[in-house]
Amino acid sequence: ETIVKNGFGGINTVILYDLPVSSYDITVNLLNNSQFPFQSITIGTDTYNYWSSFSNDTMTITLPVGQYSFTVDVSSGHTASPSSGTIDLTSGNVTLNITMS
Repeated sequence: ETIVKNGFGGINTVILYDLPVSSYDITVNLLNNSQFPFQSITIGTDTYNYWSSFSNDTMTITLPVGQYSFTVDVSSGHTASPSSGTIDLTSGNVTLNITMS
């Protein structure tokens, strides 16, 4: 109690808090995306359509800290690599490059 009273008695006091990060960004880049073989990508429980969510073959979204499964839906006759997996947003922003063929 004495420390608190003395610390704020007309003296500038700086208190630093190390607050946990609550969200990170994921950037999805589509590489070699000729003729738009990519339909959508599902990340966690949300689906992002190529036509409405991507700009110049790139999409950036912010999600709460955590791990998310993803699945890529492609047009018939095309492939995506990787086509599924896990995105780990527990320690920073992530870039996911998906190569279309």
